[in-house]
Amino acid sequence: MKTITGKARKQAIIIEAIGVINEFGIQAMSTKEIAKRQKISEATIFKYFNTKNELIDAVIDQYSRLDPIIMDAAKANSNSPIEAITYSVEKLAEYYEESPGLIAIAGAYDVLLCMPEFALKIRSIFDCRSSFIKAEIEEAKRLGLINSKADSKDLTDIILGTFLRVSLEWKMCKYGFSLKKQLKSLLNIILEAFKA
Repeated sequence: MKTITGKARKQAIIIEAIGVINEFGIQAMSTKEIAKRQKISEATIFKYFNTKNELIDAVIDQYSRLDPIIMDAAKANSNSPIEAITYSVEKLAEYYEESPGLIAIAGAYDVLLCMPEFALKIRSIFDCRSSFIKAEIEEAKRLGLINSKADSKDLTDIILGTFLRVSLEWKMCKYGFSLKKQLKSLLNIILEAFKA
């Protein structure tokens, strides 16, 4: 068996931490459990991360690492703001389908917001995703694609709330349906209901 070192080991620890968080929750995540699963010592974990909080910070980074890429690609590859919203939701769903444990981070927002060392970062992720969707809705309203009387913030909340709710259901169903397909279907219903 080949020994993993350097960046690959660090990434393996992050991925394992995501699995542990997904299984036990963020508050019960233990470096002892991660070490056991990785077949390494806890000291090895602390060689890459000075503290448990530093590891959690890296997990949060992993959770949101594709956000700017997805948002930029949505704008560049879409012919309309509706397409940009759909693209971003689909790509985020694909990312979570590839790494289902990441959904646990979305489910832990309330806990992370109560932890001063993570509150700003979690708020920033939340605000960034909300701002992107809201800006696309505003543009769609300007272009006459969405009813101009629709409140942009409310519609953003409906879209992101649906994403979180369906993601939680997907986890509770042990990932037994296509997250991307379900979200795309519901997003189409939502956007059709607010069509101009």
